[in-house]
Amino acid sequence: MTQSVILLAIVIPGFLWAGYHYYHDRHQPEPILYLLIAFLLGCFSGLLGQLAYSALDIVGLRYDAFELGQHNRAGLLLYSLCVIGVIEEGAKFLPFWLIVLKFKHFDEVIDGIIYASFISLGFACYENFHYAQFMNSREMLARGLASPLVHAMFASVWGYHCGRAWIEQRKIFPAAIYGLLIAIILHGLYDFMIIGSPGWIQASSALLILSIWLWRIELLRRLSLRY
Repeated sequence: MTQSVILLAIVIPGFLWAGYHYYHDRHQPEPILYLLIAFLLGCFSGLLGQLAYSALDIVGLRYDAFELGQHNRAGLLLYSLCVIGVIEEGAKFLPFWLIVLKFKHFDEVIDGIIYASFISLGFACYENFHYAQFMNSREMLARGLASPLVHAMFASVWGYHCGRAWIEQRKIFPAAIYGLLIAIILHGLYDFMIIGSPGWIQASSALLILSIWLWRIELLRRLSLRY
């Protein structure tokens, strides 16, 4: 795959989704520098996720999800929920918890969604560069457009719950666990639906993402009016 196709498939969609999320933070927009830091933290979280998968290889617990999809659907569901969802949402959540929540500009509930989304964009960018070597141009273009959005949708769940608890000065740990658990389940179900499933199940995965997106659009609207 040529470098120009990789650029088109990964970098440009990333900028487009970044602009989309920045536009929706219109009340008190976050400084671009802090958003860039969140994006770079997301790239680092992509590396963390890759290392976690490598650790599973070492202990013999890494499986080929597509092979499971063909021969062991129950195993794929378990792997999607307990491995893919846990590793990828956990990797994105860790820098948010350790670093982003300490940003001095984190002063609105909506900021939880925005920063979680930018971390997800960085994670997706790293992940897409990794997968580029295994895909043709059409597959890479499709992944480049969809992956940042999908990751941002899942991360928005824990980003919102953490942001709300943080701003309202409630105990953040229970909110974080609750939001992270929901995101892990949604992420795992999505991967289960798109890996090795019949066409109609794969198509229905788009309804899952659409449902989360509509929830997020309404949530952002209400937050912009409230705060």
